[in-house]
Amino acid sequence: MALSIIMPAYNERERIKANLEDYAKTFNTAEILVMIEGQDGTKELVKDLAKIYKNINYEYSRTRLGKGRAIRYGFTIAKGELIGFVDSYRRELEV
Repeated sequence: MALSIIMPAYNERERIKANLEDYAKTFNTAEILVMIEGQDGTKELVKDLAKIYKNINYEYSRTRLGKGRAIRYGFTIAKGELIGFVDSYRRELEV
């Protein structure tokens, strides 16, 4: 695998779906690795999306790692030769 994209997600159920789907479609040969924390149902949502988009993988931590440690842990388990990270939500630009 050439590229892994790490996406930390702490209680992001209400905001992650559209962004995660866009990444999975756009980077369809890349591993999208979602580092999940929290208990708001994000894990279940991502698990369902991973059944649709085979390039989505996820790790769940019951312990609060924080964004930085979640990203660093993602770097240790990512399979890509190139690894990057993105936020789990997107901000719409106002014009």
